[in-house]
Amino acid sequence: MLKIRPATEKDTLAITTINVLGWKQGYSGLMPNSILDAMVVNEKRIERMKEVISSAEICLVAEDESKVVGFLTGGKTRNKDIPYPYEIYVFYVHPDHWRAGIGTALMQAFKKKIKGAPFGVYMLDGNERALNFYQKMGGIRCPKFDCDTEINHTMIHDIFLKFEGEND
Repeated sequence: MLKIRPATEKDTLAITTINVLGWKQGYSGLMPNSILDAMVVNEKRIERMKEVISSAEICLVAEDESKVVGFLTGGKTRNKDIPYPYEIYVFYVHPDHWRAGIGTALMQAFKKKIKGAPFGVYMLDGNERALNFYQKMGGIRCPKFDCDTEINHTMIHDIFLKFEGEND
């Protein structure tokens, strides 16, 4: 049975593993292999993920049969030019569990945590699987806030989706 709960430090290895697998499988063909090959679960990446978990206002994990199978971090919008009070920072589901309702459950839990307020998310341009998911969940493309990021000397284009608030 799927359970959504706050992440703890004990979840760090599972979260890091899901993050690495999500990059390798989700971004294959969208990013240079050199970047994906460099994504490994090691002590440095685990320590970095501990920082991500501890600094996020919201950090949720999805557990299925006592095993972490997905996670989401979010909180206040980091870019003050964006007129949405909240943002999803990092959101991955273990590839073996894609299309099993885990992403939907994490998204619903996030919406509940922010009391239905409007929010946004950045995602890698060209990631049709993620785009379809976010649009199914109510996301609307907002190109005005798209941005470019450099990763290992490679420019990556991220697109922005907004989610309007919900009345309870």
